[in-house]
Amino acid sequence: MAPTVQMLTQFSGTYDGQDYPGPGGFIELADIDAKQFIEHGWAREPKAETATAPPTGLTTASLDGPPAPPVAPPAAVEPPRAGPGSSADAWRDYAAAIGVTVAADAKAKDVQAAVDAFTAEQAS
Repeated sequence: MAPTVQMLTQFSGTYDGQDYPGPGGFIELADIDAKQFIEHGWAREPKAETATAPPTGLTTASLDGPPAPPVAPPAAVEPPRAGPGSSADAWRDYAAAIGVTVAADAKAKDVQAAVDAFTAEQAS
C-alpha cells in the first residue's frame, strides 16, 4: 500500500490522476515520492489521530440534506382579564396573534368580548 502523506504546501496539477490536495489534505504517493516530499518539507507523515478514517455515518452528505423545517412560534397566551398585564394593548396584541381583528383603539373589555366570540365560534 502506498504511503499517505499530509500536504504542507499547495501544489497545482495532479499526481497519478488525482488533484493535489491543499495544505492539510492527504494524498497517497509512491514510496520514493512520499520520502522526497517529506524531506523537502512539502508534506509530513500524518499524525496517528489524523490518519484514521472518519467514524461511519459521519460524512458531509449528512450535513447537506434539506434544511430543517422552521420552528413554529410559541402559541399566544391569553392575558389576564384584570390586574397587571390586562391592558388594552396586551389584549389587542393577543387578538392579532390568534387572528381576531379589532379596532386599533379598542378597549380591553371590547377586545375580550371579540376574543370570547371568536373562541366560541371556533369551538362549535
